[in-house]
Amino acid sequence: MTPEDVGTLLMRIAAIDNRTITPETAAAWELMLKPYVTLTDATQAYIDFYADPRWADNPRRPWIMPADINRRVSQMRDRRRASDVDIEQAMVGRTGELGTLAEHQARQQVKLLTADGMSLEQAVSQAVEAARRKQLEAPQQDQHAKPRKKHYHFAGRGQTRIGAMGLKDTLGGAA
Repeated sequence: MTPEDVGTLLMRIAAIDNRTITPETAAAWELMLKPYVTLTDATQAYIDFYADPRWADNPRRPWIMPADINRRVSQMRDRRRASDVDIEQAMVGRTGELGTLAEHQARQQVKLLTADGMSLEQAVSQAVEAARRKQLEAPQQDQHAKPRKKHYHFAGRGQTRIGAMGLKDTLGGAA
């Protein structure tokens, strides 16, 4: 979330629980909220928190904290995330020329995209297309890779490479 989003969220929360918002409070919340938390999800999380019937008649209702937002958003993302079976059915026939690793990465991408709220069909299309592009670009990158220089370790006192010596010479006569 951007600092502006965190400020908006805190202003909405303050309208309910009358907390005082300072720049330090907003900065602390920004640090504590998980990177996958969006303003839309966080807003739904605080609405669900304050709509909880356990707190309806309790004058000592607790304030919502960043950990509460993170937990509730994580639960919402888990509910939205497509199951492996659904992903398997949606990807049938679409991953023909993809290798095993690329197909696995595409499946993981589909899980993330559906957790973010994208439909399963859109997520599969986007993830498979990204995997195909990545697979096409990968061989071109390998052609330009420089060979790694070999480094040899030398023993002390004018010796040659360690691998060229016997064990007794390598260990200094201790063997």
